[in-house]
Amino acid sequence: MDKKTALPSHWEIKKMTEVVTWGSGGTPKATEKSYYENGTIPWLIIGDLNDGIVNSSLSKITELGLKNSSAKMIPVGTLLVAMYG
Repeated sequence: MDKKTALPSHWEIKKMTEVVTWGSGGTPKATEKSYYENGTIPWLIIGDLNDGIVNSSLSKITELGLKNSSAKMIPVGTLLVAMYG
């Protein structure tokens, strides 16, 4: 490793597959109003991931939207990385 990028002595280098779980979800059908109207479940999009802590989302989906898509609920404190965009 280059000396300029040396890690602190107590850190380890690992493959991402050893320390993370990869996954993606799917957007509830945008034309189905019942998946979004009066939604209470935060729906994050790439624009919500701003290189900092995400405290809110611009969009929300309904329980019906969650159940009828491949969207996933993730635990608070999860590290999110945008795959596209």
